[in-house]
Amino acid sequence: MEDPLASPPPSTTNRGVNLLQLKLINLTSFIVTVALNGISSSGVISEQGVGDVSRSYPTKITPAGGAFGIWGIIYMVETFFVVYQFFGWPKTQKAESTLLHDIGFWYASVCACNSLWICTWVQGSNATTVISNVLIALLLFSLCKIYLNTNCWGGGRGALLTLAVDVHFSMYAGWVTVATIVATTISFTTVWDADDSTQTACAVIMLIVALLLVSFIVVTRRDCVWGWVLCWASYFISVANNGSDAADRDDPAISTTALCCSAVIGLLSLVVGGHAAMKVHSGESMRGGTVMEVK
Repeated sequence: MEDPLASPPPSTTNRGVNLLQLKLINLTSFIVTVALNGISSSGVISEQGVGDVSRSYPTKITPAGGAFGIWGIIYMVETFFVVYQFFGWPKTQKAESTLLHDIGFWYASVCACNSLWICTWVQGSNATTVISNVLIALLLFSLCKIYLNTNCWGGGRGALLTLAVDVHFSMYAGWVTVATIVATTISFTTVWDADDSTQTACAVIMLIVALLLVSFIVVTRRDCVWGWVLCWASYFISVANNGSDAADRDDPAISTTALCCSAVIGLLSLVVGGHAAMKVHSGESMRGGTVMEVK
């Protein structure tokens, strides 16, 4: 006799879409996003590329160019996620429910926001810059929705699934957090012509707020990846303002604040990551010891 209090099994469809169909939607969404990124500087969408428009709206909190190399890593883990969902995703009820219901259509939303942001941003007008800011906020919201739905860094996943879900969405959300801060600053500059000292003060305040917010995430979620992304971005913000020949600007207050943020969040993330690794190692050792005792 079935237990009337038992939870019913999760539905095998999400709004009429089954697991295979959702995987195909994810794949198509990813391909479209990558394609748009690839052609964004070709003159097909606009005469200006993403970098061209960014340089036309300089801010004191924009990282040095090397920081944007993180997109290569993000696209690598995204590619892994898209491929892994077809060929390695665990065929357990819990894992499939995570993909179908917890991630669901939110990954397609992430790709759609990214694609729309590219098409809007490269237009390069003040109006499209503000619209782009809304889109990047929606992109961050979609990533955070996945992050919370899947209980990122809550444990209980194998190494490959952790890479596909926890590392993937944490890294992506961490970088979009930085991008949202920069985009917000750019939007302010289109309606408010602040003097140099005010721009410096705003940049310092944003860095401190970002440090506090991400530190909270790192500590409460045991998420070292999000912290390392801010560490990376803060370092390159410092580089961009350190007054060297390779720097875009010379602002000691921002450079010092950003470097301190990078050091603090980097150290905190290292401690949290090391603690998590020790727990995993300790758990494996205990299981190993139990097996030896049984033998």
